[in-house]
Amino acid sequence: MNADTCTISSIAELEALYGAPVPRSLTKELDHITEHYQAFIETSPFVAIASSGPGGLDCSPRGDPAGFVRVADPKTSMVP
Repeated sequence: MNADTCTISSIAELEALYGAPVPRSLTKELDHITEHYQAFIETSPFVAIASSGPGGLDCSPRGDPAGFVRVADPKTSMVP
């Protein structure tokens, strides 16, 4: 970690700070939306949309009646 900017720029730096992840937590990582998660997403009245880029991070809350977020396929969600 660069002390001047307090920036973590590699996995090794992150693991040096926090340690390796617990193996059980890694089994929760998925690259798609399961049917169970789809049901949860489509009945939720709230979502937080986050993005990152050269200018930093941003997270914006969004809400509407349940069902405003739809799952188009296992890798795509749609937010109006």
